[in-house]
Amino acid sequence: MEWISQDLRQHVDLTVGRLHAIALFRLADTRYAWYVRAHHICIDGYSGMLWAHRVADVYTAFVNGDNPSPSPFASLCALLSEEESYRSSEQVRRDRASWIAEMEGAPDAATLASRKAAPSVRCIRVQIELSPKTEAHLRQLAQESGVEISSLLFAFVAVYLARMEGMGEVVVGLPVTGRLTDWSGEQLWRAYIQLTEAEEAFRLYKSDLVMRPVWHQKERRVQAHILVCFLAYVLWKTLSLWCQRAQPGWASRVCWRPTSAPRQRRNTGPPSR
Repeated sequence: MEWISQDLRQHVDLTVGRLHAIALFRLADTRYAWYVRAHHICIDGYSGMLWAHRVADVYTAFVNGDNPSPSPFASLCALLSEEESYRSSEQVRRDRASWIAEMEGAPDAATLASRKAAPSVRCIRVQIELSPKTEAHLRQLAQESGVEISSLLFAFVAVYLARMEGMGEVVVGLPVTGRLTDWSGEQLWRAYIQLTEAEEAFRLYKSDLVMRPVWHQKERRVQAHILVCFLAYVLWKTLSLWCQRAQPGWASRVCWRPTSAPRQRRNTGPPSR
């Protein structure tokens, strides 16, 4: 863990530094930990998930003595060629003119800091848990507004900044999906929604359903664990639909939390991993 902490504390220079680091830790004869650290300019949540699936496919093929399937990813040369085509097109000039007109007269980006600080390699994270009643109100407001709850929370932050700064209009910066020239707006929106649903499913397994990852060494145990996770998620989504029909804006965790929390049982018998 000390090596990982030191690696995470390193400052990355985009011009000369390494943008990623990969390490494989041997914990036991048949147990390893795979460590990946990458700059956000290389990998984001969506592409990281796709890349991890590709690594798993290649690893599984080698274990089974098969040849890996062809890579589904395009080459870096294709990406650079697409970028060069865009920069030399009329579209880039229209986009630039549109954003200049959109941001004309806009105030500086809002901030609560009194001065600029040097880039930090550490992340300060604070986590709180909302009450079921507050969460239900937020989800109902998001549904009535026709937006995702994440967009609603971003709006709350903007309103808070406006109030603290005494401004009628604020400018905030958010990382968003980059330009995809061959995708329509509808395709891009569907991909974004799929990403949020995948992240929500992972969060459910780790928190609400208490389905923490379990290390298995036998294929039948792996398949059984996947089946249990799948059934739990199906039941959760079914409960969500029932809650929505009973009371718009309700979330399944509103009905779940008053009951006793599920507990993971530890096998005290002979190990059969």
